Amino acid sequence: MSAVSAAVVPRDGEAWMYGRGIANLESGEVLTPAHQYDLASLTKVLVTLPEILDLLEAKTWKLDHTLEQFYPQLEGKALGQATLESLLTHTSGQHATRPLHLSAHSRTEVIAQILEMEPPNPLGHYEYSDLGFILLGDLLEKQSSELKGRNSDLGYPLERLALRRGHVRYLPTGPCVATEFDSWRGRMVQGQVHDEKAYAMGGVAGHAGAFGTLEDLIKAARFWLETSPQWLDLMATPRVLEQSGCPRGLGWILGHPTCSGGTLASPRAFGHTGFTGTSFWVEPGRGYAVILLTNRVHPTRETTDEIIVLRREFSDVVHRELGFSSIT
Repeated sequence: MSAVSAAVVPRDGEAWMYGRGIANLESGEVLTPAHQYDLASLTKVLVTLPEILDLLEAKTWKLDHTLEQFYPQLEGKALGQATLESLLTHTSGQHATRPLHLSAHSRTEVIAQILEMEPPNPLGHYEYSDLGFILLGDLLEKQSSELKGRNSDLGYPLERLALRRGHVRYLPTGPCVATEFDSWRGRMVQGQVHDEKAYAMGGVAGHAGAFGTLEDLIKAARFWLETSPQWLDLMATPRVLEQSGCPRGLGWILGHPTCSGGTLASPRAFGHTGFTGTSFWVEPGRGYAVILLTNRVHPTRETTDEIIVLRREFSDVVHRELGFSSIT
C-alpha cells in the first residue's frame, strides 16, 4: 500500500478530506487529488445497484424474476431458477469466482461461460460471488434501449449508465493510482482495471471496473445520504447473514459489529469494500458517510490483512469523534 485518501462526508456542510502517498512506487509518481482509484467491487453498489433499484421502483423488474426469464437457454436448469434477489444477495448458488480471463477473450465469451456453469451450491446458499454481478451487469446492458455492445462514440451501455449518473467512470483517462504487478499482463497495472475478469470484458463490467477520485466518491456519498425511504427499505433490510454474522441487504453490507464499517457502525448503516483496498460506508440515520481509498494491492496482493484492521479502526475513530460511542 502506497497511497491513501479518506473523507468524512456530512449530509450538510463541507467534507473533511485527506490524501497522501505515492501513486506508483516504480515511478515515484506522487498522489494528487486528481488521481483516480480502481474501486473494484464498489462498482457493484455505485454503478450496478442504483440502476437496478431504478428498474425495481419502476416495476420494470421484480426481485422474483428468474434468470431463465432473461436467458431462455437456462430454462429448466438450476441457474435458471436464480432470482434477481438471489444475485443481489449472493445466494444464487454460483461460484464465488472463476479464472475466466484465461479462457474467455471477450464480453460475450465471459457471459457464455458463466451461463454454462452448474452452480456448486443450492439456491439460497450464501457465497459472495462476482459472477452474479457480472450477469446483473449484462442484464442492464440488455435492458438498455441502445444497441448492446460497444459503440465507438458512446461506449458500452454500462459505461454510459455510469456517466449519466455522474459519480464514477469506467475506462479512465487522466492520472490513476497503480495497483498490482500482474504476471498475466506482464506489467504494473495502472489506469486499467485490476480485476482480470473485468479486463477480459474490456474494462467494463457489473462487478468491477469503475474508477473515481476522492471527490467523485464524495459526490456518490451525498447521493446515498439522500436515499429515499423507499430505496432504504428495499436495499437496507437484512436478507441474509454472512458467515461472520454480518447481515446483507440488496447489494450492500449492513451495519454490524463485525463489519468493515467498524464496531460502532449503526444497524442502519450500509457499505461495501473493494479488493484493491477501497471502502465506502453510509450512515443515513446519523447523517454522514465514511470513505477510505487505498491501493493495498500495490505492488502485490500478497500482503497482510492490515487493510481489514485499518478500515474498522478508521471508521470507529470517525464514529467516536462525531459523538457515536455505541451502535445505537
